[in-house]
Amino acid sequence: MNLLQTRAEVSPPATTMLFQAVLCFLAGLLNLQTVSGEACPPPCTCYLQTYPVRANAMDCINIGPDPVPATLANGTEILKLYHNNISHVPADWFRGRGYVRLQMLYLSYNTIRTVAPSAFRPLRLLQALYIDYNDISELPEGAFVDLHSPVLSLSHNRLETLRAGVFAGHMQQLDISYNNIAEILAGTFQGLWSLEVLKLDNNRLERIEAQAFAGLSNMRYLHLAHNQLTTLAPGTFTGLEKVMFIWLHDNVLDRLQDGTFDDIGSNVVDTIDFSNNHIASVGPAAFRGLRVVNDLKLSDNMLTSVPTAALSSLHLTHLYLDYNPIARIGARAFRGLEGLQILYLANMPELANIEDSAFGNLHHLKELYLFGNFLLSTIHRDAFLGLWSLHKLSMWHTALSGLEPDVFRHLRSLRELLLNGNVLSTLDSSIFNCLDSLEEVYLYDNPLRCDCRLRWLRAWMETTNVNFEPDSQWLSCFFGGSYRRVTSIALDEFRCNQTDVADQPTCEPIPTFEPLLPSTLEPERPFVAPPTAPVRSQRLNVTKNSITVGWSGVPDGQYVVRFNVIGSPDVQVSDLKRDPVFTLDGLAAGRVYNICLVLIGPDRGNRALQCTTVSTAKESSNTGVIIGAVLGLLIAMLLLVCILVFCCCIRRKKQQNSGSELPVHFSAANGEIKHDGVNSAGTEEKRKGRARPGGSHEAEEPSYTDMAEDNPLIVNGKDDGKLGAVSEMFTNTHAEV
Repeated sequence: MNLLQTRAEVSPPATTMLFQAVLCFLAGLLNLQTVSGEACPPPCTCYLQTYPVRANAMDCINIGPDPVPATLANGTEILKLYHNNISHVPADWFRGRGYVRLQMLYLSYNTIRTVAPSAFRPLRLLQALYIDYNDISELPEGAFVDLHSPVLSLSHNRLETLRAGVFAGHMQQLDISYNNIAEILAGTFQGLWSLEVLKLDNNRLERIEAQAFAGLSNMRYLHLAHNQLTTLAPGTFTGLEKVMFIWLHDNVLDRLQDGTFDDIGSNVVDTIDFSNNHIASVGPAAFRGLRVVNDLKLSDNMLTSVPTAALSSLHLTHLYLDYNPIARIGARAFRGLEGLQILYLANMPELANIEDSAFGNLHHLKELYLFGNFLLSTIHRDAFLGLWSLHKLSMWHTALSGLEPDVFRHLRSLRELLLNGNVLSTLDSSIFNCLDSLEEVYLYDNPLRCDCRLRWLRAWMETTNVNFEPDSQWLSCFFGGSYRRVTSIALDEFRCNQTDVADQPTCEPIPTFEPLLPSTLEPERPFVAPPTAPVRSQRLNVTKNSITVGWSGVPDGQYVVRFNVIGSPDVQVSDLKRDPVFTLDGLAAGRVYNICLVLIGPDRGNRALQCTTVSTAKESSNTGVIIGAVLGLLIAMLLLVCILVFCCCIRRKKQQNSGSELPVHFSAANGEIKHDGVNSAGTEEKRKGRARPGGSHEAEEPSYTDMAEDNPLIVNGKDDGKLGAVSEMFTNTHAEV
């Protein structure tokens, strides 16, 4: 031991040991958390997708011969398996851990030819399945009956036929576009009572049998565009009670037969699009069965006249007849269409004549488009009779060379007038007198002549609030051998020898006519089979991922169950059953579900008979287990540290009591050796015990024997010489001071 050491060497501090232990523990905890949740299996990539939906995604794209991982990363909601050269989907691919919670599965851009019927059954929470851009040519019966997903895309495959019994009854969106399907047989979609969107566009459809869509009572959107349909059989759309949009554009239809829409059963259809076909005739009863159609598009066909008889039974809002070879618009050509608000008669290559009162009954028409009719050179003075509510009249790029002074006298509500791009050389000074509501007028690109007959226009442009579009500075006229801006010519320069003054037109007052009533949906035909007893529900079995519930007191029939988590808009539908006992699997643990029993009627109407709320059992949380383990381990470590500290204190106290390795103090004045702490106190007591009798406080000089008792530097009562040398050194130092 070094004699000059003032402190004895001790072990490393306990706090350092504790800090190192905590670091090691935290590193182990992080590793535990990584292992407890399924890691992203290589070579797949896991990330948080933010568009188009925010969800945990896992990409296994172009990864080789084993593209489907046995288990999914923890929390995976979207799995993408693009470009993996998959040719067959077996039944056991999606049974691993994590697949039960998968919501979107992409199998696009592979070479899939066959799919096992039960391949997707384990995917209980699947919301969308995409098998587009593959090589599927045939779908066997029951191929997707077990599919829980409400959305299925099979577009861009090689399907040639469709048969009944292929798809699940609760499916909501089915995309079979861009295939090679040639015909749709009756009953193909029987049982798909929940289907809302059916896409059959861009196939090779040549024939659709009558009642091919029977049973699709919830259909909203029907896509049949870009096919090769030549005709539609009567009753083609029977049973589409709620259809809103029917797209049939870009086919080769040559006519619309009577009864095409018989028994459709829909109260209001938003859009029916027949544009870009070869339709030359429309039967007078072609639209029988329809009551209200907001938009009817017959553009770009071969019609030579307005199909007045066929249209008169409809309540139309928008009618498109543009790009048809109609040569004449006869008087009251649109009778029965009093509710029409927008009419397109534009780009008709043969339209040359619009007779008086052609629009006589269109009192509610707001917009009339006549542009692009290059043979339309004149307008009869009463052609616009009856258009009391017209706001916009578009007649740009026609062959108009002149306008009667009073041709607009009926248009008291007109706000926007487009006459640009015609061959007008002058305008009568009273042409706009009756347009009390005019806000914008387009006159550019006309060969106007700035003479005395247009002097009124130059003066009117300075005083009117009407806006000249695109800008009054661009309105030009022929003056002095060249075209100049109208505003650059002074009023006194508008001269000519003509002094005739035309008669002022008499503006027609707006008559009183019946207001347009909004089209409203008729109430749905009620269907409720009266129960024979009060309907009651009973919970038969509840686990953390499944609920079995039954109902009593229900009428005979077929049933489905609609269920969703309380507060969630995502509603799932079970399979159709006759027994009102349902087991719902693949549910989330610890959630409250709203479960409704729905009776399916013979007319495909459906009504909820009774709803109940059931909570699934709570799942033991791995996080709670980890936190509990962490706290327990921390407490154990703290107890261990406390025990170690306590043992160290006991050991040190024993060392102090035995006098080993204690600090030594020398008195340079008298050469005394003193000890700190308890031993010093004990030595002082010994010294006091050897005090002289008589009460003298002067202490005796201690003997070597006494010093040996107090200091380990004196061994066996003998000084080996080192102590005297040290004492002499300190004494000399004191003397010098």
